[in-house]
Amino acid sequence: MTELGRPVLTVATHDFLHPRGVRLETGADDPDAGYHRWVDHGTLHRAVLEPMTRPTRPAQVLPSLREPGTGRPTRAAPVAVPAGGVVLVHGWLVLRTELAGAFDVRVHLRADWPAVRRRTGEAGGGEHDLARPAGAWKLYQEWDFPEEVAHIVLGFDHPDRPVLLSA
Repeated sequence: MTELGRPVLTVATHDFLHPRGVRLETGADDPDAGYHRWVDHGTLHRAVLEPMTRPTRPAQVLPSLREPGTGRPTRAAPVAVPAGGVVLVHGWLVLRTELAGAFDVRVHLRADWPAVRRRTGEAGGGEHDLARPAGAWKLYQEWDFPEEVAHIVLGFDHPDRPVLLSA
């Protein structure tokens, strides 16, 4: 996108986590908590996606809410996204029903659970590792149908060799 002259802001869902106490209230491995309480999808929608739908530019977009490792507020200032600018949102459960309709283009990276676990294990794991709860991932697949709502689906079991599955 930047090569096409379009300003790009990248936003990660792991920068919009609920506070640790909310995430872990019912246990780190509770699939419902992993699905409902891990990422603050409401704030992500209000602070990142909604401003991009307004006709006035530049849109003021919050790039992050909390530090993934500490849960402390980032106190990030809103970033101005000019006309023609693009916001790329990536991360855990990003095509949930309440968010999917807000994207102009939706890309789903399909990976089987063992591949996800291999990558998250290589990334170091830890409490803030968003792929830990396998149950939350399964709920996401069953309730939100990310492959069906995506415009583009890439096979991502091997990130160094993504495969176009549908477009």
